[in-house]
Amino acid sequence: MIAPPRRPAGLYNYASVLNTILRDSQVQINILLPFQEEPGDPSQRNDEGSVWQVWNTIQTLTNYHSRLSVALQIPKDLPPKYLIKQWFAEPVRILLCNAEVFLSNNKGYPVLSKAHQRLLNSFMRVSSAMFV
Repeated sequence: MIAPPRRPAGLYNYASVLNTILRDSQVQINILLPFQEEPGDPSQRNDEGSVWQVWNTIQTLTNYHSRLSVALQIPKDLPPKYLIKQWFAEPVRILLCNAEVFLSNNKGYPVLSKAHQRLLNSFMRVSSAMFV
């Protein structure tokens, strides 16, 4: 699992390095991405869906390589459904969930909200995602 490019301006160099790795090895690469930009984060572009646009550009520049996939960070507050749905067509192999996403049930055990449960079930139906 690798970090995404720090700046959109570096996408071409980032993709070039990925192409070299994918060509010269048999490694599976998962790019760790958030579902969407963090509000107020100046290092991210401000338009909604730009994380997906970054992924789409990388995927295009690497010729949709079969060993390149996405590891998505599930946020505490889920983005709008249309932003979630765009990821269902992508090779999402890993879903990461921080402890802050979990709620406590009546007995004090950690559980996911109904919305997060539906999200995970949807990914399990459309892909071979692994929940971590």
